[in-house]
Amino acid sequence: MIPLVIKKAIELSAKLAHAIQQSVGSHGIAARTGGDEFEVIMTDCENEQSFYESVERELAKANARENRYQVGVSMGCFYKCLDESD
Repeated sequence: MIPLVIKKAIELSAKLAHAIQQSVGSHGIAARTGGDEFEVIMTDCENEQSFYESVERELAKANARENRYQVGVSMGCFYKCLDESD
């Protein structure tokens, strides 16, 4: 039998994954890489701030439905601009 706290952690990770995927949409790929870590590769990312805000909005929606536990997130960004020589 899986302990309740583990079940809840899995459920909250799924909510975070959904929020990230909704925010990425057709502009990239999101993947869970382990535990509570996710990687996102954006193919069209003119404004990373709008991506961050979108994730926060999606989490706020998920948190509004959650009575006891709230999901939070820390995000960072790395850029690799490709040109014709890459």
